[in-house]
Amino acid sequence: TNKENMNCHWWKLRHEIQGLKPPSKRSYLDFDAGAKYHVANDVGYVRYFTAFIYEFQFYRAMCLASGKYDPEDPTKPLHQCDFYGSTEAGDKLREMLKLGSSRPWKEAMQIMTGQPEMSTGAIREYFKPLEDWLIKENAKSGVKAGWGELDLDAVCEQSPSV
Repeated sequence: TNKENMNCHWWKLRHEIQGLKPPSKRSYLDFDAGAKYHVANDVGYVRYFTAFIYEFQFYRAMCLASGKYDPEDPTKPLHQCDFYGSTEAGDKLREMLKLGSSRPWKEAMQIMTGQPEMSTGAIREYFKPLEDWLIKENAKSGVKAGWGELDLDAVCEQSPSV
C-alpha cells in the first residue's frame, strides 16, 4: 500500500486477521492505528504474542512436573490440569526464575520445558478438544468458519490521489 491509504490498509488487515470492521466508515485522512498505544509509541507488540505462546509451554511443563497431566493418559488431559499446590511444579518455576535476566531466554526455556525453542505445540494441544468440537459442530450446522471478503470501499474512503 502507499502512505496516503495507510488507514484503509489498517482496516483491511484488521478484517483479515481479526475479523473486525470499523464502527463507521473511515477515511484515508484518519489515523486509527494511532489509537493503539503500541503504534503511537513505537513499542514492539510481538513480545505479547510470543509471551502467550510461552505461557502455554510453561503451563504444560508445570503440569507434567506435577503429574496432573500425562500425554499418554486420556483421563489427564492438558486442558484440565490443575497444578495448584504442586511442589514439583513450583520447584521447576523457581529454577527458571532464579536465572532472572542474567541468562538468554533460551536457557530459561530449556530449564522449564526441556527444550530451548518456542513451540506452538502446547497451545495447540490445550485447545485441541475445543477445535475438534468446533469442527464437528460447524459441520453439523453447516457453518463456515471465517469472515469472508471485505468491501474495502464500503468501510474506508481511499485517497483520490492514488
